Amino acid sequence: MRSHQLTDSDKWPELINLYQGHPTWLNIIASTIVELFDGSVSLFLSYSEDIFLGDLEPILESHLERLSDLEQQVISGFRKNQAIALSEQPTNPELSQSELWSAIQSLVRRGLLEKISEGERGMFQLHPIWQQYLKFKLS
Repeated sequence: MRSHQLTDSDKWPELINLYQGHPTWLNIIASTIVELFDGSVSLFLSYSEDIFLGDLEPILESHLERLSDLEQQVISGFRKNQAIALSEQPTNPELSQSELWSAIQSLVRRGLLEKISEGERGMFQLHPIWQQYLKFKLS
């Protein structure tokens, strides 16, 4: 971030969290912030009702292309629901509970899903970057 001469260092943690701390993604977004917002992270974040993807789209697409059929089925379920609990039955009758759990674990490790706390149940949702990308892709 310093190398891109971004301002508003107090907002850097928010930006880092939003883009999952991914160095390549952050470099791409930092360049965008310099080009469009004169390096102001605060200004960039103030406009982001929708997360800006820009040059990240081809990278995100390549991640999706590498998913297994099982992972793609599970991601499809997350497109329809905001969050899914481990205790829920799979929406696809051909998918066992064990397969669902395996796919969720893999998708968390790949950074597509994140665990959210809701009471005592394990709940998972698409990471905001992926929510935005899939919303864009489906529109």
